[in-house]
Amino acid sequence: MTATGIVFWTTMAVATSLDVLLIATLFVPSVQFWSPPGRRTWQCRLVWTLYSLLLPGVLGVARLNWGTLPLDEWIGHAGHLSTGTGLVAVGTGLALWGIYTLSWPAGLGVEEALVVSGPYRFTRNPQYVGDILLAAGLPVLSGSALLAVVAPGVALGFVLVPFADEPWLETRYGDAYRRYRARVPRWIPICRRPALVLD
Repeated sequence: MTATGIVFWTTMAVATSLDVLLIATLFVPSVQFWSPPGRRTWQCRLVWTLYSLLLPGVLGVARLNWGTLPLDEWIGHAGHLSTGTGLVAVGTGLALWGIYTLSWPAGLGVEEALVVSGPYRFTRNPQYVGDILLAAGLPVLSGSALLAVVAPGVALGFVLVPFADEPWLETRYGDAYRRYRARVPRWIPICRRPALVLD
């Protein structure tokens, strides 16, 4: 098997494993892979090991399989480069803004306060929205046929994660989270006002 094949199949296995773990968390109440039940649990180690392999795998597939989709013929060279670059730039910016605003300790559930500032005023999941945009933009930017196969599985994981997060957030933050959830959409703010202040 070629290096491209190894990276592709490994990345597919990682993305599929994460999706299966998230689906198991959602449909089998006794199973909890996300959010992991603790920082030192085997579930936490497993999930974060898989996530740590996902981004290098996606970038590796993009690099090794660059330009195998006929996007130049479909939407033109400038079209696929500008569309892909735009999606990647907006996705990266939104994800980093979310990470910066949330902070690492809050992301691990260590901090007590519910974060509703920055991008969290407009969407409850700015990091995941950014990651979905990245998953859509990288195949377009790279023109990689194999990455176009991997990307839906990657995006599916980021679509599923909020549904696993929300019960944990409601348990942890109670009424404050329920008020926040009522004001701020899960994904894209279309017809709702941002949650500037929680009572």
